[in-house]
Amino acid sequence: MATKLAPKRTATKLAPKLVTSRARQKALSQLSPFELKDFLITLAKDASRTSARSMLNAGRGNPNWIATEPREAFFLMGQFALGECRRKRDDGIMAGMPQKSGIADRFRQFLDANGSARGAKFLRGVYDYGVGTGKFIPDEWIHELTDSIIGDNYPVPDRMLVHCERIVHDYLIKEMCAGKPPKGKFDIFAVEGGTAAMCYLFDSLMQNGFLKRGDTVALFVPTFTPYIEICHLDRFSFKVVTIDASDVRSDGSHSWHVPASEIAKLENPKVKMAAIVNPSNPPSVALGPKQLKQIVGIVKRKNPNLMLVTDDVYGTFVTGFRSLMAELPYNTLCVYSFSKNFGCTGWRLGVIALHEKNLYDDRLAKLPSAQKKALNKRYGALTLEPEKIKFIDRLVADSRYVALNHTAGLSLPQQVMMSLFSLAEMMDTDKRYQAACKEIVHRRIHALIDGMGLQLGPNPSYDAYYGLVDFEFWARKNIGQDAVEYLKRNVHPLDLAFRLAESHGIVLLNGGGFAAPDWSLRVSLANLPDEVYEEIGRGVRAIARGYRDAFEASKRAEEVGERLLATALTGGR
Repeated sequence: MATKLAPKRTATKLAPKLVTSRARQKALSQLSPFELKDFLITLAKDASRTSARSMLNAGRGNPNWIATEPREAFFLMGQFALGECRRKRDDGIMAGMPQKSGIADRFRQFLDANGSARGAKFLRGVYDYGVGTGKFIPDEWIHELTDSIIGDNYPVPDRMLVHCERIVHDYLIKEMCAGKPPKGKFDIFAVEGGTAAMCYLFDSLMQNGFLKRGDTVALFVPTFTPYIEICHLDRFSFKVVTIDASDVRSDGSHSWHVPASEIAKLENPKVKMAAIVNPSNPPSVALGPKQLKQIVGIVKRKNPNLMLVTDDVYGTFVTGFRSLMAELPYNTLCVYSFSKNFGCTGWRLGVIALHEKNLYDDRLAKLPSAQKKALNKRYGALTLEPEKIKFIDRLVADSRYVALNHTAGLSLPQQVMMSLFSLAEMMDTDKRYQAACKEIVHRRIHALIDGMGLQLGPNPSYDAYYGLVDFEFWARKNIGQDAVEYLKRNVHPLDLAFRLAESHGIVLLNGGGFAAPDWSLRVSLANLPDEVYEEIGRGVRAIARGYRDAFEASKRAEEVGERLLATALTGGR
């Protein structure tokens, strides 16, 4: 009878109760964080409608700034180009096509006549850079830009326009190689953003036999979620070895550097390819000299056929950044997107860069005769000597299922915009624009950590484009070890993201979806006004206080239950 007096021990519910139950959170944890984001946005909008707060969506890394000078130049160049079309034929609603002969002189006259227009000074620099530094023939240089901005022709060459490729090549060498480029040059394929580059690369590596279904690949994690998800698609079904940025400081906090023991996994010859986002997404930390040196040593001495794919979209946010394309050009396929640095996600501008002397072409030449025969059949409609097609040109053909190779290539206005963005950085010798970008994101990370009551130590490898909130570490310091263990027993890690959305109208992505710790959150420092990041930090602290209160209430309930049980067992004595 005494047991009837003993209360049932259950976890104290957190208040206020969430719309999204723990069971629903667990089910939704299977989604990509980018798909889960839509659920969080809906919840955050509901929260903002019922309170004075505005919804704060820091879940996606779309910058809220743009580079103005190259855009002004683009639109002014468009006016010149339309004038050139009307010069050939002008029927009012119809015009001709730009003519090459004498176009450079006409371009200079146009700039003289429009010297005060926004973009005119920049376009003079564009002309001078091409003719001076690039040694381009003036009429050919200006005609390529003029005809391309009109978009009246197919891309020829299909991989990338001749002058635009030179410009983007110089930009990549300047920004990705820290002033010490390898010998030789890189071939460049202009693509529809970094996402298209990923799709084309995985496809062509499979089509040409470099990777097979079920092969072992390495992923440096945490990482951009699609790299994880692609590897597990049925078409690939790769065995994934994770290279974890698990290094911790003396106080137990993550530095997000990759320890030597993790990089050593690349020594295994079963690892065919390694993919890395550098600087990482979301930790936002670049590989340091020690890590680069170790990878170089492994490739040179232990695993010389290791294929490397490096996604360097955030490289410009780290001073002195050096890519694997500079350290191991023979093995490395470099993916770069212009989206983040220039605020141009809607333009879809990206490239794949591969050194002219590379592992992929050498391996194609050494393929068994049966495999060569099969590939010759695949690419045979393109040339009478298909075995001589370079891997980067196979990427171009594969991007259009080979049969549509004659219409392959990034649209010409996009290639012009890409070239103007590249020239903007190369002509900005004082790096004023890059300094402004870095200042924005660093100001915001400091506001975020101030809101959380933390301090941020210097880290030259940190790009500050994202913040990865290691909530578990922070909570251990602020609400105690016992409270954290209570949370891990009774609360799903997604509760943190859902509680921020439902209670505070704040959208952050769950770190677990990026192969970061489950109790972590990715904060984009690029897409919201400066002043809201401190509010986001305070929101995280408020959620933590709620967790602490729930833990303390649970403790009190247990203590009461234990006293009641003791009283019942002793008969009230």
